[in-house]
Amino acid sequence: MYNLFILGYNAAWFQDKYLDLSLFPNTKFYIIDNGQQIYPERLKSLVYYTTTKNIGCAGGWNLICKIGFEHLGLEKIIISNEDN
Repeated sequence: MYNLFILGYNAAWFQDKYLDLSLFPNTKFYIIDNGQQIYPERLKSLVYYTTTKNIGCAGGWNLICKIGFEHLGLEKIIISNEDN
């Protein structure tokens, strides 16, 4: 199982258009929303955390590491941005 964290800021529409979850059956997705976006219904269940304000890219990645390693206890994670 792969654990993929996606840091979002202003391109939820991009994820909605291009993210085909069926292509990744062995992947658990976690969206960390750093832009207080409105996500389409099919992606809402993937939003794990929403910041109260923009903490920047590095701040978002640090938050992802804290959630993944400290909170969830994962050994390995993959970090991406919403437009990759």
